[in-house]
Amino acid sequence: MLDILIFLKITDQGFDEIKKGNTQDGDLEKFLIKDYLKKEFYLYSVAICILPEHQNKGLANMLCTTAQSHFKQEGLKIKGILTTIWTEEGKNLIKKFNLKKVGQDKYGHQIVLLRDF
Repeated sequence: MLDILIFLKITDQGFDEIKKGNTQDGDLEKFLIKDYLKKEFYLYSVAICILPEHQNKGLANMLCTTAQSHFKQEGLKIKGILTTIWTEEGKNLIKKFNLKKVGQDKYGHQIVLLRDF
C-alpha cells in the first residue's frame, strides 16, 4: 500500500522557516529536534508516497491520525504537520480536503498544513 512515509520532528523555528519556503532538504538537519525529551513538537512530512492502486482511500489521513495517537501514547504532543506538495495528485488533495496553504518554496511548490493540533 505505502511506498514511503517519512516524518521528521522539527523545532518551532524549523516550522516557521519551512512555512516561509526558506528551506531545502539539505537545510532540514539544523531544524531537527535533538532533545529527545522534548514533549511538544511539529512534524514535517518529507515524503508520503502511496501506491496508485491504494490512493483515494483515506490513507494519508489515517497516517496522520495514527502518528498523533502513537505520540500521544508516549506522552508527546504533535503541534502540527507540514508537507510540501510536489505532484498533481498532491495538488488535488489541497482542493479535496481544503488543506491550509501556508507558503511555497522557491520552486513554487505549495507548503500545506496537513494537521493543526
